[in-house]
Amino acid sequence: MNRKWMFLAFSVSILFVLLSCSPGTIDVSGKYINKDNPKEYIDLKKDGTFYLKKEMWEFEGKWKVDGNILILSLAGERIVKGKIKGGIIRGILGGDTWAKKK
Repeated sequence: MNRKWMFLAFSVSILFVLLSCSPGTIDVSGKYINKDNPKEYIDLKKDGTFYLKKEMWEFEGKWKVDGNILILSLAGERIVKGKIKGGIIRGILGGDTWAKKK
């Protein structure tokens, strides 16, 4: 009987580890700086909102990640997408590269 409980505990532990390592749980929130212009940035807030400063424009809205695609929703209608991987965002607003500030 003791072996069954040990096996159950081990199985639950493995399941917990696998679920906690899934791509959907990676925290991508934070400030990303445009590599070509450090005055431009995207601030992905933990609450799912963002602020983006690009040239003379400022944008606010909501963000989410689907796989490795970052999706920015501007004013609930316009959608902007880019790829996010390893602290780098590419393809947002003209194909710029944005690096996560450390």
